[in-house]
This record gives sequence, C-alpha cells and structure tokens, in this order.
Amino acid sequence: MPFPGTQDIRTLFPRGFNASGTGSGGGSDTDGTVGSGTVMPASPVNPAFPTRIYGQDFLTDCNRGSFLATYKGSRTYNLAEAAAGNGIMDAYPTTYHDTRSKHVSELVDGRYGMYDPGGLSVSNSVMHQRIWFDPTLVMGGVTGHMRVSCPVPKLSATSWGYVGSSRVSVRARCVTPMPTIKVAWLGWPQNNASTTKATAGIPDSTSPTGFRGGDGELDWPEQDPLTSSDTCGWFMHKQNALSSDTNSTPIYGNKQTSGRSTVNFADGQWHTYTWERIVGSYNTSTKTWVGQSWKCFVDGVQIGTTQTQAVPMTPMRYALQTETTLSYSTPLNTSVDGDVEVDWITVDVP
Repeated sequence: MPFPGTQDIRTLFPRGFNASGTGSGGGSDTDGTVGSGTVMPASPVNPAFPTRIYGQDFLTDCNRGSFLATYKGSRTYNLAEAAAGNGIMDAYPTTYHDTRSKHVSELVDGRYGMYDPGGLSVSNSVMHQRIWFDPTLVMGGVTGHMRVSCPVPKLSATSWGYVGSSRVSVRARCVTPMPTIKVAWLGWPQNNASTTKATAGIPDSTSPTGFRGGDGELDWPEQDPLTSSDTCGWFMHKQNALSSDTNSTPIYGNKQTSGRSTVNFADGQWHTYTWERIVGSYNTSTKTWVGQSWKCFVDGVQIGTTQTQAVPMTPMRYALQTETTLSYSTPLNTSVDGDVEVDWITVDVP
C-alpha cells in the first residue's frame, strides 16, 4: 500500500494532538521544532522504494519503564498504522545478553551487557536509549555489568518484524561520549543464524539446510567505541560465506566487506543513517548473483561503494543494538551513564 502522498499523519492517527502542536504526552508534532530539527519524511523519498511500511516519530512521551507499554502494548502489526508514523517498537528483553557475553573466556574483567528495555524513554519527540553500569547486577558469577539497549521497530507481522528489499533510515545522535560502548545497528536474518544454516543463495548438497554457509548480516552504522577516537562504518557479512573462506575465495574473500565514513557517531550532532537493500537472486545455471545491491548513506551522502555480490538475501529485522565494546582485553568503563537518542525511523520498500 503506497503511503498517501504528503498527507499530515495527524489526520490519520491524531494521538492526542492539541492546538499548540504538542501531544497530550508532551511530544512534538512533525514540524521539526522539537527533536532533531529535521522532519521525519512523511512519504518515501526514493522512487525505487515507493511504499512506506513503517514510520515512528516518537510523538508520545513516556518515562523509563513504560516504553514498551506505550509503544508496543498489546498491538499487532498494522500496515496502515505503521505507514502513518505510529509503528510498533519492541526491544530485546533482559534475558538477552550482548555480543561481548559470548566471549567470557577472553574478557579481562568478565563484564558484559544485559539488554534492558527499562532504560528506554521518550521526551520531546526523541527516544532515549540509556546505557549505564549497574554495580549490583550479577551475571556469570561477576558482580557489576552494563545495562545496554536494543529497541527493534516491528516491520512486519512476523515475530520481531522481518523485511526483505528495503530502504531503512534513522535519525540519531550520541551527545555524551561513552568509552567501551559501541553501536552496531544491524539487519539480522530471520533464521537467526548469520554464519551458519543458510536458507537462501548457493545450493550445497552437503549442507543440512541445502545451502552453503549462512544468511549474513548487515551493519550500519557501527562504531566501537563511542568516543572521539573513531568514526562509524558499515559492514556486510556475506550471504552463504563460510568460516573457512579466505582472501583467495572467489566472492567470499574475507567473509565480509566494509566501508568507513568520516562521521563520528558520538560527535553530539544529529545525523541521518540510511541503507538501501535490493535482495536479488542467485542464478544456479550461470553461478552469478543477479539484481543485488546494498549501499549506505549518512546525511544523504553515500559511504563507500555499492555492494552487488553476496548481499544477504533473507528477510531481516532491524535492531538498534547499543552494547559493550568488542575489545575483550579492555575493561568496561564503570562510570558510563549516557544516552543514545533517536528522533525518527522510516522503512520503505519497492
């Protein structure tokens, strides 16, 4: 269903707007006067992705601890509602631990992160992801860990909300640098296995799933750590790549490809991070990838080159994963208590 032109979303889902332009919960309207100052596009901006399937402008304020009740509740995915700017937001529960937790034997301090939706809140049309060290949190026999955050926009009716070819945009910033904290906002495959158990791509009769390797992963923006010492980049973990692939393996050399921007995610400035993915297909006769592309942009400027080979093909969820550093020899900074802020999210499809 194409989004209805430039119609003001308040006429579709008013959500408590009053004459002053503020919602009953205190959030702004879409004139950009509150939030980042850049209006969420009311309709798709790239003709190659003409259909809006998701938007979230965070128009309703909520305190920490009430985010999921406010932005998810008991609702189920509704395309018209999501396209009009009131999409469901979910978040990883406290039973999920971050990437660093998978490498406990390598950690110098034994500390990692627990995803905690209780740290999410909204004020003045901005979602806040609070990241903080909790000295009382016990995991893995160690006292003191980070409470981290991973909100997930629900892009379809499937579980977390998965989508194939798509244009994903998010406007965000990190005001206060956070040592030993990273962002890895990513597309994660529906089969929950980026490096094994592929469900698409190159056939392989020796594989239990019938395909070579895994279904890949897309990361943009990614920066580790959130300090002035780094800039954000993109990483594409290739469709059907194997852990045994080397630099000399055709197509799959190094198993992933990457590019880096000049933008520091933690520079305190608002930036719009966008990716565009066309799934395409694999031709088993010619043994070539057909019609694929993945490219990344910051503030409308493309970063690096367009990827056209071994682009992940399966539906993916988009997870705003803010977690602890992957520098396992670096102890976590126990003074961290900061926010990553998100003004709006949109997702359009062909």
